[in-house]
Amino acid sequence: MQTEAELTKAYQVDKLEKESYQQYQAGYEDGINTFCDVNKAFGYGVKGLRYQDQCKGRRDEPQFRYEWDRGFDTYMYPKGPPG
Repeated sequence: MQTEAELTKAYQVDKLEKESYQQYQAGYEDGINTFCDVNKAFGYGVKGLRYQDQCKGRRDEPQFRYEWDRGFDTYMYPKGPPG
C-alpha cells in the first residue's frame, strides 16, 4: 500500500483529502483480504503466477505460501517432479 505522500507525488497533487485516503486504505484492505484467501492460493500458483509477498505479515501467510508453492510446482512439473 502506498503512503499518502507517495500518492500525492504519483498523482501530482498537493494533498489528499483525509476521506479519500481512508477510502483508498479501505479499498486496499478489501483487495488484500480477497486476494490473500488461502483457498485461492493454489489456483494462483497453478496458473504460473509468481508470489511476491503480497500477503506477507498476515496470520495465514505461511499456509497461503504453502498452497501457492504447491500450485506453482504443479505448473512447473505437471507430470510430477523430475527424477
